[in-house]
Amino acid sequence: MKYCALILALAWIIPNSLSSTEQTFPSIADLVQTIIKSDWKMLDHSDIESNKTIEQKQNRIFQKFKQVSEILRQLEEPISAISYDVFYDIALLVAKKIDTEYDLLKLYSSKEKIGNSTTMIDFAKTAVSHQSSSIKELIKKIHKLIVPTPSKRSGDGILKVLADNKDVFDEIIRISAQSPHQYLYNLFNKIVITEIKAYVVIQFSYAILEVHGQGYFSTESSLANEQIRYILQKLLQETIQVTGNLSRHYWKDDPIQYREGENYLEISRLLQGYVINEKILNNGKSCYGKCETYKELPFVKHYRYVNCHNDPFCRKQSPCGGKVHSCRSLSTIDMQICLAPTGTSRRYNYIEYKNHNALGAKSTCPTPPINVDAWIGWCPYCMCFCDEEGPCSDRYFSLKDVVSDVKNNKVVTGIRFAKKNKMIHLQVQQGEILPQ
Repeated sequence: MKYCALILALAWIIPNSLSSTEQTFPSIADLVQTIIKSDWKMLDHSDIESNKTIEQKQNRIFQKFKQVSEILRQLEEPISAISYDVFYDIALLVAKKIDTEYDLLKLYSSKEKIGNSTTMIDFAKTAVSHQSSSIKELIKKIHKLIVPTPSKRSGDGILKVLADNKDVFDEIIRISAQSPHQYLYNLFNKIVITEIKAYVVIQFSYAILEVHGQGYFSTESSLANEQIRYILQKLLQETIQVTGNLSRHYWKDDPIQYREGENYLEISRLLQGYVINEKILNNGKSCYGKCETYKELPFVKHYRYVNCHNDPFCRKQSPCGGKVHSCRSLSTIDMQICLAPTGTSRRYNYIEYKNHNALGAKSTCPTPPINVDAWIGWCPYCMCFCDEEGPCSDRYFSLKDVVSDVKNNKVVTGIRFAKKNKMIHLQVQQGEILPQ
């Protein structure tokens, strides 16, 4: 009698046995095919029936478990974290229980000596019992969640439901930043790893029970082997069917949270709204009563605080040290203007008219709002653009070519604006094209 487990199957794969469709799922899918089509020999009966002590036999089993555990760790490590999280949302209790029991077996295998044999016997009996919370039953539950039973319609499996529910799936893709095909492939990987962990716990539990003289479990071990082959075969078939028509296109949506310097930047003080009385625009002379008359004015020379011409608001705001242009008339209703704090990229937080209409989002003003009469000396207030260079203004763009490293087989996978030395640059994200 021989105990079948993973060590040989995990250590080598047979890609030639895969169909062209199945080859789109490398690594873990190859492992699944190996499990389905090959006979692994890991724990010979001699490991258990030798003349060694119970502790020596158990240590021998644990050494082989450590080998399996390390290979599983290497396979699981690159799997996308978002798939892991969503998978837990879908089958939270089932997956957590399997991971918990698997981690507990890892903990036992790391100990040099376990003093009480009852601990290992209880662990193994619980894992392979017929209770609904046992690992043996949980692996069945997780299979039913993923692959629909013949008595149900084909759309009942989780993978199919995800692929068919466009709104839910689009939201997942937006968060995970993966193509639909890649996302379900990563989810498939996580499911496979979880099911194999459950199978490993079951097989080692049978071995532990035999080591401790609790009976012979060759039949149960063979049934578990047949079960995992069936489960993984159906899972692979379901995944190939579901992902066959899924897009491999990848897109990015607006970020959930905006963080300056990471997913957005400001072109500061390039075209800034600027409130000014027409009399000042006309250098203190009479006004035309129409702000649109003023197309473009060099303001550097003659705009000083002494030239505010008795306009109280003019003296309280910082001057425009560049060009004023594209003016238009503001409302003829009196208003309150909230000045933005010094050093920020804004001039005003908001402007509120007496009729409660507002420009900008009204919020708490850091300083008392300034009351502004709509007409000063029969001249209206204008809203213009202030085009002002200076240390607070980032306004220059680099025109340098930005390309991917094609010599090393890399392509552009993303692009963003980046700011360096007060200049705006295009920055590309690149990834290497790998063999299929």
